[in-house]
Amino acid sequence: MDLKWLLIGGLIIATLFIFLSDIFHRLIPNCIVVFVAVSAISLMILNESYASLNVTILIFIIGLFLHSKNILGGGDIKLILAYSTAIKPELALLYIVIILLLGGILATFYWGCHRVFGNVTNPKEGLPYGLPIGVSGIFCIAASIA
Repeated sequence: MDLKWLLIGGLIIATLFIFLSDIFHRLIPNCIVVFVAVSAISLMILNESYASLNVTILIFIIGLFLHSKNILGGGDIKLILAYSTAIKPELALLYIVIILLLGGILATFYWGCHRVFGNVTNPKEGLPYGLPIGVSGIFCIAASIA
């Protein structure tokens, strides 16, 4: 088995842990984010796609701005950055667009649940945005390798 696909397998398992932790605790443990980052950096090195670092720096700057406006949490930004290191620059916009689209679907789902069932979640907890970030990250990393 190719090392790249073994790393993607590890990323998929880590992403599943991220989903569960974010849904039930609204917390993404730093150790899992570090695992994702190390795996993604390893994939970047194996793919010799060092140009993705430029995109990662740009995402970092935009993420700091969004965090300062309380639009995104710090954990979400760390996770976006961790996945972005393994994504080819030409897929970076797709990565962000998929996150936004899936985030919109997630928000609509939570809004619908709130309208139908009442207070499903505490609005101060926010949404489990690790789901759209993880799905988009895995999809775009796999597309970067294929």
